[in-house]
Amino acid sequence: MKQLQLIFLLLIFSFNSFSQQKIYLNDKLEKTTKRLATLYAICSDSSDGSVNFKANRRPNDLPFVDGRFKDKTFTVLEGQFAYYNYEGGVNLKGLYQNNLRVGIWKTYNIYGNLMMEQFYVNGTKSDSLVEYNCRFGERVFAGKTTKDGEQYGFCKTYFHSKITTEGEFYFGHRIRVWKSYDSTGVVKCEVDFGSDTSKMINDTCFNPNHFITEEMPQYIGGENALLNFIGHNIKYPEVDRLNYVVGKVYIQFVVNEIGDVEDVEICDAPTWTLGNAALRVVKKLAKWTPGKQNGKPVKVYYTLPIDFNLN
Repeated sequence: MKQLQLIFLLLIFSFNSFSQQKIYLNDKLEKTTKRLATLYAICSDSSDGSVNFKANRRPNDLPFVDGRFKDKTFTVLEGQFAYYNYEGGVNLKGLYQNNLRVGIWKTYNIYGNLMMEQFYVNGTKSDSLVEYNCRFGERVFAGKTTKDGEQYGFCKTYFHSKITTEGEFYFGHRIRVWKSYDSTGVVKCEVDFGSDTSKMINDTCFNPNHFITEEMPQYIGGENALLNFIGHNIKYPEVDRLNYVVGKVYIQFVVNEIGDVEDVEICDAPTWTLGNAALRVVKKLAKWTPGKQNGKPVKVYYTLPIDFNLN
């Protein structure tokens, strides 16, 4: 009986050894040598001939992506994929077909809230997207953007997921007639911005969502002064440096009517420690030139990306 049990255990071990294998990949999920690899993946065969895999980062063993290769050549990405942040939560997921992203890809922040839905067609990023509030996962924008992030075409803005304005952009500037809605979804007014500029022709009762204004806030001294201040004051957390953690932190804050920074919060970050390091610096920022709407200073939400890179 003991001999039969031993044979059975050996058969199980042999089956697992055959159905699973370890391979080495680069950041593009291309198979490579162990010496050049930034990832390693544990692969298991599926009944349809495809290969499921879980890839972890090297050398810290943190999860990077779960996905599937079309076959055992390990060259074609196929099916649903989920990418992970350094805290172990999902930060990106969507569908591959023959190595190409297709359909809706969803981006999540460190809180697990949905930040953006980006549409792909045959591997090419579409200009259509939906953006969500970084902290609470509420929709704030739906429309089209250029590769440089400028809005164009017909767009809608939201506050607490309720529509506040809708109209047409021309490379970041409002044009033609925009509608403004009250909290119940009823049209409050219509405003004509003209054909080629964001200057209002009729300013009656327009109350926009201040994620986008005619004049956005500007740091006193300009962008270079802002970058210099951050560069001289930011400190790379030791735990992230030792674990080779890199990436962008997004900090959202309000520049009020007199140019002060307030309501500073972490929008997204690779880790909490990187997020807090960026948060401390942004809270120290000096005055800004406030944003304006129809010539008057207004509070404006501002999102600032801060890149942490060990190179």
